[in-house]
Amino acid sequence: MQRRTAIKQLAFASGALLLVPSCLQDSGKATIQLKKINIDADREKVLPTLSETILPKTKAPGAIDIFAHLFIIKMVNDCYTSKNQQKFMSGLKSFITKARSDFNSTFVNCTTSQKEAIVTGLEENKNGDNAFRFFYSSVKKLTIQAYTTSKFYVTKVQVYQLVPGKFQECVPIDKFQAV
Repeated sequence: MQRRTAIKQLAFASGALLLVPSCLQDSGKATIQLKKINIDADREKVLPTLSETILPKTKAPGAIDIFAHLFIIKMVNDCYTSKNQQKFMSGLKSFITKARSDFNSTFVNCTTSQKEAIVTGLEENKNGDNAFRFFYSSVKKLTIQAYTTSKFYVTKVQVYQLVPGKFQECVPIDKFQAV
């Protein structure tokens, strides 16, 4: 009997040891694992706020609801060239600096009107260097791409049909009628 109790306690202890690392996550790391770009949690927080400013929530879900920021990070990490990844990260840094210099606050903590003023300035190409504009245009393009490929869009807005028309199964070729 004592051996069973010891084995049971050993199993619980080893299970607890496996669980501890997941409970001690570093809050300074990005939400998803990235290999090519290095983005910390503070810089990552800018992306959902910016994408939600571009595509706000209405009756339809907004950019945060469809996790557009995670799509953006993953696409930049996996699909952009190293030169464009550096440009994107440089633009992100410039974007953070711009919000802090214009409104003495982080972009995340700015009011809605302040966020819209920054975005409007970017839309009119008044502010920033080439990397700054590249960052914004990439975020905008990828936010729209994330939205138009989301489950909500494909099932509720632009309903996708795998095969248009009426499906007819196992019909001999001489009796087949085109729909």
